Amino acid sequence: SEEYYLKALENKTQLFTQYPDAYRASLAMTQNNLGALYDDLDDYAKAEEYYLKALENKTQLFTQNPDAYRASMAMTQWNLMLVYAKTENWEKYDDMLEKALKNYEELARRNSQYQEDVENLRKRKEQRTAEKGQ
Repeated sequence: SEEYYLKALENKTQLFTQYPDAYRASLAMTQNNLGALYDDLDDYAKAEEYYLKALENKTQLFTQNPDAYRASMAMTQWNLMLVYAKTENWEKYDDMLEKALKNYEELARRNSQYQEDVENLRKRKEQRTAEKGQ
């Protein structure tokens, strides 16, 4: 699947260069998918690289339309948080945890389906606070 994701990335990057507004979301999705692939392959450097690229594009989309892109951006923040936990990069983990929690709390205010995610993130935050205090 790596070969096909990279080919899709190449094609979407070309389209994005010509039509950024039309292809930013599609490019971000492909970048996120590559991040997930590399995460599954335990290649955390590449996973981080592609998740960060996806997050950059999703942040641009979110700025234009927060309601439409908050969930997608929050998911990528969560994915990055997990990569940082696996690599024990606790400073980046804490930062991404805060960002994801803020977005999931906003999502949960509008839709209760996100409440479980909020609870999960709050538990992680409590655990990190306890670990720091030891």
